[in-house]
Amino acid sequence: MTGMSTARASLRQRLFARFMSAMDEESTRILGPKREELLSVARGKIVELGPGTGVNFPYLPPGAEWVGIEPNPAMHPHLVEKANARGIAVDLRALDGDKLPLDDASVDFAISTLVLCSVPDVDAALAELHRVLVPGGKFLFMEHVAAPRGTFRRFVQRTMPYTPWRYCADGCNPGRELATNIENAGFAEVDIRPFDFELSNPIAWVVKPHIWGSATKAR
Repeated sequence: MTGMSTARASLRQRLFARFMSAMDEESTRILGPKREELLSVARGKIVELGPGTGVNFPYLPPGAEWVGIEPNPAMHPHLVEKANARGIAVDLRALDGDKLPLDDASVDFAISTLVLCSVPDVDAALAELHRVLVPGGKFLFMEHVAAPRGTFRRFVQRTMPYTPWRYCADGCNPGRELATNIENAGFAEVDIRPFDFELSNPIAWVVKPHIWGSATKAR
């Protein structure tokens, strides 16, 4: 294990990490099959953007070389514990995704699941993932996106960044058009599919609908 942050997490970061950890069981129950299908192809060197508490580790191959870009240091102990249980070598960096500490064309797979909503600069983060992928490498994603135009849900999503939501939800902006960002990120092939699921938490009404799929870098 390398790169684990020694920075002290803020109260907000600690509370959010505790909340996400409490949601692990429900997230696994509802999204486990979708995560397994999405991540079954991942192998080699993997970079994951915003891995949170490590809910994707059960679906990654044991022995994988994994780099985690997780700016919340309160998440790091959860990540180390789950990675050790899976036999995955961990390189953790407390950074945002707009500048990755990786060489060009050095990563086989990149992953983001339910995290691009909170990345400060989505286009910069996607450009970095594209840069570090090897030719033919894949970006695997599962994200919530803005609701259709003209709906009440979309109106609410657009107001959320100006409320305490963004502070409490670790920077989440639920009104982003992430499918468009991914389509414009320079990948040679992009496969985006819609899906939906229900959570018992009523707050989850805001973070719908969802997309998942892959984007492949040109060979």
